[in-house]
Amino acid sequence: MVVIRHHETSSSTPYDVFLSFRGEDTRYTFADHLYTALVQHGFCTFRDDDEMHKGEYLKSELEKAIPQSKSSIIVISENYASSTWCLDELVIILERRRTSGHVVLPVFYHVEPSEVHKQTSRIAEAFAKYEKQCEEDTDSEGKGKRKEKIQGWRSALTEVADLIGLHLKDHQVDGHESKFIHKIIKYIGVNVSCTPLHIDPYIIGTDSQVKKINMWLQDGSNEDIVRAICGMSGIGKTTIAKIVYNQNFHSFDGSSFLANIGEVSKQPNGSLRLQRQLISDISKREHGEIHNDHVGLAHIRNLVFPKRVLLVLDDVDEVDPLYDVLGRPYWLFRGSKVIITTRYERMLQPHQMLRVEKLGQRESIKFFSLNAFKEDFPPESYTEHTKRVVQICEGLPLALKVIGNSLSRKREDEWASELVKLESIP
Repeated sequence: MVVIRHHETSSSTPYDVFLSFRGEDTRYTFADHLYTALVQHGFCTFRDDDEMHKGEYLKSELEKAIPQSKSSIIVISENYASSTWCLDELVIILERRRTSGHVVLPVFYHVEPSEVHKQTSRIAEAFAKYEKQCEEDTDSEGKGKRKEKIQGWRSALTEVADLIGLHLKDHQVDGHESKFIHKIIKYIGVNVSCTPLHIDPYIIGTDSQVKKINMWLQDGSNEDIVRAICGMSGIGKTTIAKIVYNQNFHSFDGSSFLANIGEVSKQPNGSLRLQRQLISDISKREHGEIHNDHVGLAHIRNLVFPKRVLLVLDDVDEVDPLYDVLGRPYWLFRGSKVIITTRYERMLQPHQMLRVEKLGQRESIKFFSLNAFKEDFPPESYTEHTKRVVQICEGLPLALKVIGNSLSRKREDEWASELVKLESIP
């Protein structure tokens, strides 16, 4: 029996990506487009001019930002080495990589990796300038420190050139910046954990269902675009959908997780609110100017038609709200996928349904124990109490979680009376 413990992103690494670039070369062009794409794909990205207020360009701030990031993208352009600020960043990034496994992706933008390794062309010119300044330094101690720093920069450039990186002139992108940025996003998506949806820390019994859905999402089929996760309330349908969404959303051009559709769609302007969320999730912009469902459907069709999208429609109890929010599935672009969670098996064809079963007794005991005691099994004095809870909950994860959390705050002598109350509920 496998237990998965999902943890929230550590506060010590609030950024997914630290973006290092030479502003003179790429600030308003490639680096700006790359930054925008990273943010649109859900990566919390640090770039110095965006995250630091004017006048706060301090080395101490820089030294905080890099360790607070899970990865670094280093855009090495023609004039990268002419910035001592960039070279200092590079040294700190590579030190972080050596000591903590920090993910580093060199991006060679109109520069050959061999130029960086051998330090030729513009890089050679920059270092000639640094070395001349060093020779002109009359302070022997200062000169020694300058030489040491220059050597550190040279070593860092050699080291980063030897790492596996991405090259704008690679045959797969052939100089096309949009394709190049897509390739960078894909690399970061594979190598950097980024989970946009919160998942409870204790999960049991979902492995087989998650594996089946992942195989369908990744099979490359353009025909079968809809799957439904079905089962009774509290069985774990939404949790499975969240896990799958977190694991796969980076592989699509856009994604949206619409929660509680059945409930929201019954509220005033509910379908319109869901449409606005869908449009905002895919376009990464607010769309408050959409005032009715018909305009919303037109926006959605124009927005999602040219993109491969992953959509999760949670807690759908009938087909009509689904069409009101999304329109018809044939609008979707080739390779798009739609996951529905529902209590009703009649929602789709049998081959499109994945049924979630109740937890067995051993799984129930473990899941309850994790929520009540933060351990895989109950303390010996609580064994009989635990068995009674498992019998009451009948394998429903939500019930086991709620009761476990509630009883975890009770004294042992209070458990018996609480269980009597629970057992009296029809």
